[in-house]
Amino acid sequence: MAGYNQVILMGNLTRDIEVKTTTTGTNVYNFGLAINEKRKDSEKTHFIECTAFAKTGETMEKYLAKGSSVLIDGKLDFQAWEKDGQKRSKLGVIVNNFTFVGSKETAPQQRANSPDEISSEPLDLSAILF
Repeated sequence: MAGYNQVILMGNLTRDIEVKTTTTGTNVYNFGLAINEKRKDSEKTHFIECTAFAKTGETMEKYLAKGSSVLIDGKLDFQAWEKDGQKRSKLGVIVNNFTFVGSKETAPQQRANSPDEISSEPLDLSAILF
């Protein structure tokens, strides 16, 4: 039987995105995502570890900071290992795509070096729409 592995989550970054480089030179971007679940009488927060790669991770690291709201879609990733004779495991998310959520006024200051780096001109998408 074939499986289907896709998750869509919306929440806030719990910390700035951490960048690590593997021995092969690949950048790996790690961050935590807090997701608030409202119930009738209470609220519960879920903390999810997320990993992004390549241009997706690079863009996220450049424009998102702790507290930023973001919508991500990706796939569940289960990892198991042994440390000091103890079996350990964690379930995280590998990010495929993301969308900025919230307005410019409510988002933490962007991580770009200067406001001049961010263009205020509208994008011409006509070349890629068809």
